[in-house]
Amino acid sequence: MSTTKRSRRHAEILQRLRVNGYASVEAIASELGVSDMTIRRDLALLHELGLISRHHGGASPVSDLGKVEIPYQLRTTENIEKKRRIGKAGAALVQDSDVVIIDAGTTSLEVARNLSQNRLTQ
Repeated sequence: MSTTKRSRRHAEILQRLRVNGYASVEAIASELGVSDMTIRRDLALLHELGLISRHHGGASPVSDLGKVEIPYQLRTTENIEKKRRIGKAGAALVQDSDVVIIDAGTTSLEVARNLSQNRLTQ
């Protein structure tokens, strides 16, 4: 199983819990097309990270999820298509000899990926 697929699944689980408040293992597994056991492992990890509360047969978001820092790896997969479009558009604005400072954000990562190597200096 690739880390990217797992991270996307985790991001999807967190999003569903934010929207619905509670989800059963069976419902999540069915919606994501994976086994119940896979979801149980995912929920155990997310619980360990403090991102969700586990309940018999399912999970809910922690009450103060807005205050919890979602791990970088999970954030890289949230809204990935939008981030890629923003990254491409942002990189297109960079002209030769421009100085660019890029922070550590997940959208910034997509800008960096879209900068042409022949336009960069070190």
